[in-house]
Amino acid sequence: MEILHDIFALACVDGGKTGCALAQVSRHIRGASRAVRFRIVSLPYGSLWKLRAFVDDFKRAQEDAARGDDPNGTEQLR
Repeated sequence: MEILHDIFALACVDGGKTGCALAQVSRHIRGASRAVRFRIVSLPYGSLWKLRAFVDDFKRAQEDAARGDDPNGTEQLR
């Protein structure tokens, strides 16, 4: 699991595209990548609906982490 975390940390530096793609692979990968998915995020200027979608996704990830809905026991989002 530590190796996956390191891989995800190196991969999730493209403004959010890789993190979003990882979250869609499976529940296992979504949980394993949760701690690094939101490290670097890029939102287009003037895109209110994308900002709202990001905030909703981030809140959902925080709620999942708070509930312990993580089969891998990775870090919680802050």
